[in-house]
Amino acid sequence: LSQPEDVVHDTGVYVRWRALGVLPFFFFNALRQSLQALGSTRAIVIAVLLANLVNVAANWAFIHGNLGAPRMGTAGSGLATAIAMWAMAAMLWW
Repeated sequence: LSQPEDVVHDTGVYVRWRALGVLPFFFFNALRQSLQALGSTRAIVIAVLLANLVNVAANWAFIHGNLGAPRMGTAGSGLATAIAMWAMAAMLWW
């Protein structure tokens, strides 16, 4: 698609790290759909909002190397998103 090589490389790095959160995301979606079918959406909204806060905090830590975390750049963003997916699934399961 005529993308710059550095963008293609960074995208691959991001996707590989983000892939660590695919299974919990599927689990979250199954729980979400079950709860929606039962008419219970409060837990879903809370889990999504809290997971977004986790994502923001983890991005701040892993992209820039704050709080003693390694400075990871694009890989850190993928890792932060994976962590947020795990958190979202865990919150909804709880």
